[in-house]
Amino acid sequence: MKRFTLVFLFIGMAWTNITLKAQPEGLSLGVRLTNWWGLTAKYNFSEVGAIEGIVNTRWGGYIIHGLYEHHFPAFKIQGMRWYVGGGAHIGFWSDRYNNGNYWFADSRSGGVGIGLDLIGGLEYTIPDLPLNISLDIKPGFNFVPSALPFYDDGAISVRYVF
Repeated sequence: MKRFTLVFLFIGMAWTNITLKAQPEGLSLGVRLTNWWGLTAKYNFSEVGAIEGIVNTRWGGYIIHGLYEHHFPAFKIQGMRWYVGGGAHIGFWSDRYNNGNYWFADSRSGGVGIGLDLIGGLEYTIPDLPLNISLDIKPGFNFVPSALPFYDDGAISVRYVF
């Protein structure tokens, strides 16, 4: 339902041809809303380039992500941008026992997960408000441990723009 509401909002803005200011260069901090909660920090160092750091919970522990993102205009609406990118992650957890099943067959007492991430999404900076909203898909590929080589993630992020 949340995704439908955001898509409806974006289509409505395109239909009424609202002109918005672009995401300024600088820092934005916020929350990442998904099945697992998280925090996000994004630094736009140019009109098209940004780095994003994400810390989120997962598998009874947490994962730290570092990403580079490249932005493109979306729907000819100023302030709305597509982005694609990638990066890496490292995750830490303790006991992996959940409902009689171990998440990672090779690590029953916890461990470390290391891998690569891809990201793609759409973001919108609200005019005259220091607020940025994004919707993304972020699959991850674990190299360590090999028991869970692929996982998917998608989220809505809400950030305060400094």
